[in-house]
Amino acid sequence: MAEATTETTTSTETAQATDDGKGGKQAVLADLAAERDKRQQLETEIANIKAAQTAQAEALAKAFGVKPEETSDVSRLAAQVQALNAQFEATQRQNLVLTVASEHGINDAETLADLAKVTDEAAMRSLAARLAQSVEARTNTGRLIPDYTQGGRSNGGTAPTPGQEFAHFLNRQLK
Repeated sequence: MAEATTETTTSTETAQATDDGKGGKQAVLADLAAERDKRQQLETEIANIKAAQTAQAEALAKAFGVKPEETSDVSRLAAQVQALNAQFEATQRQNLVLTVASEHGINDAETLADLAKVTDEAAMRSLAARLAQSVEARTNTGRLIPDYTQGGRSNGGTAPTPGQEFAHFLNRQLK
C-alpha cells in the first residue's frame, strides 16, 4: 500500500514538472490513476471486512443455534444473548436458594421467599441457619408428633380415649 502511494506521488510530480505547473493532461491522468488505485485498495479492504463480519455472524449463529438467515440483525442477536444470560443468572440464583434451604431443612414458601431476597450467599446461609433453628425451637423436637385421628382404626376411625388405651394395656399384660 505504501509502495503504490509512493509510485503515484512520483508519477504525479513528474507530470507536473514536465508541464511547468500548467496541470496538463498527463497530470490529470496521473491523479485519476492514483485515486483509482486508492479506491480499489479501499474496496478490497471493505470486502475483506464484510467477509470477516459475515463469518463472525455465522459462527455466532451456529453457537447459539439460530438459523443463518436470521442473523442479519445483530442487535436482535445481542438481545437474545442478554435474555439468555438473564435467564441463566435467575436459574442459578433460584438453585442457590433451594440448595441452601434444602441443606437446612427449610421448605416453607414464605421462608424461601425471604431467603431469595438476600443477595449475598454467606448472609443467605446464615439466615437459613437461624430460620431453621427457630423452626426447631417452635416444634421442640425435629420429630413428628403422631396424629391419632389419621389412618384406619378397628373402632371406626376415632382415636381411643385414655381409658380405652389403659384397658387395652391391662388386657395385654394379663394375657
